[in-house]
Amino acid sequence: MLVFVFVLAAAATIPQGEEPEPVVACTLESGEIVFQEGPCPVVVAKPAPPKPKPEPPPAPKPAPRRKPDTKLAALLEEWARPPERPKPNGPPDPRFATPEKTWARFLEAVRGGKHALAAECLAPGVELPENGLADLDRARPHGAKGDFWPLRVPSSKGRARWILLERGWDGAWRIAAL
Repeated sequence: MLVFVFVLAAAATIPQGEEPEPVVACTLESGEIVFQEGPCPVVVAKPAPPKPKPEPPPAPKPAPRRKPDTKLAALLEEWARPPERPKPNGPPDPRFATPEKTWARFLEAVRGGKHALAAECLAPGVELPENGLADLDRARPHGAKGDFWPLRVPSSKGRARWILLERGWDGAWRIAAL
């Protein structure tokens, strides 16, 4: 019976026809959440302060300058210099004193079939080809420069061959490429 009286007393405190106001979660200006009956208080939000502009990154520091390697510089300078030629013991062999003389002697030896004489006109390491010497009469000088004298040999097939004479350390001209 006691329970019934309590329920009746609780029902008597609620006014008839009115509903209770709902519980609302309100966020305060400080960011705290509060639960209350009725509407949340109107809070005028302050505008957020402007974000500061980011500072530009610092300029990269230049790399420290190294001292040049003097040994390396000396080596590079030495390599860049043309090699010194040994002094010839006397004047060059008159048979090979000019590129024209060397070339004429070579052609004469090839036409006569004297391979030993033709080999004298060649620089060390150059060998006489076994064939392909037929068109050598058509060889013409093409832009001599210093110690080099190129000859252009036109071919009947349309592609030219090149022959190179060079002056050796002794001043004699020899055929370096055939």
